[in-house]
Amino acid sequence: MNVFRRIIIVLNCLVLMGFLLTGCHQDEKRAKSIYKSLEKSAHIEQKFADELRQLKKASQSEQTIYNEIIALDINQESEIEKRVENAQTCNQHMRKSLQEAKNSFDNAYKAFLAVKPASEKIKKPKREEEVKSIIQLMEKRKDLFQSYFNKYIDSLKDNKDFYKQLQNEQIKNSRLEEEIEALNQSYSGMKKQEQKFNRSTKRFNAAKQQYYQNAKLDVEDNK
Repeated sequence: MNVFRRIIIVLNCLVLMGFLLTGCHQDEKRAKSIYKSLEKSAHIEQKFADELRQLKKASQSEQTIYNEIIALDINQESEIEKRVENAQTCNQHMRKSLQEAKNSFDNAYKAFLAVKPASEKIKKPKREEEVKSIIQLMEKRKDLFQSYFNKYIDSLKDNKDFYKQLQNEQIKNSRLEEEIEALNQSYSGMKKQEQKFNRSTKRFNAAKQQYYQNAKLDVEDNK
């Protein structure tokens, strides 16, 4: 009887070990799947980053022209007219780059969504917690970028309206400072949102690298 009980115990231990080994193997497969989805999303975000650089370049040009315009006297109509035309061209380029950047980010987010179902099947609590943290950070980035996009669109519209009023000589000297202050506030709000997004992106990238390290993923082998 004792021998029989020992055999049962040994068999149970072997079955348990089999389950544990299967769970570890499945977690390893899921980790590789998660890694591929994260890196696919990151690859799409390279285009997103390129478009943001183009946006920044156009923004710097527009800001230079804007500063020149507000430094002029309201009666220097010909000088204002020339600069307004250039500023409007920059405004169009910025709107185009901003929309393309949003499209790229949306595509990167769609690729990222493949991480969610895989994360729900992770057996190790620590790895599950790490992946859930990555998902939360990505969701926060999505919300922050949407807010940034909306504020940027509003800022571009305000600038465009300002330039149009200058062209049509609809702004009086008494209202000029008020209009400029409103534009500056709009631009400042957009820049603050951009900074929040950048900080969130740093935390997101750090969380990804920590997960890769803790999950013992060989990054080079999984590329």
